[in-house]
Amino acid sequence: MRWVVVGVATLMSAAFLGLNIRSHIKTASDRWLIIVVGSIVLQLGLGLVLKLYFFTFFYHDTLKFN
Repeated sequence: MRWVVVGVATLMSAAFLGLNIRSHIKTASDRWLIIVVGSIVLQLGLGLVLKLYFFTFFYHDTLKFN
């Protein structure tokens, strides 16, 4: 369930970023598609890193507090 929520949020964020950056980059550069796809890929990578870093739980059975 967590994978679905993080995946949907990441895809929505990447789509929003791609659509917003496309209009600005398209007029400024001939290689706008490479820049937009690269930024989307980086956004998807960031979503994966955040999912693995913040939403991974380790359960320790032998925690001892003295």
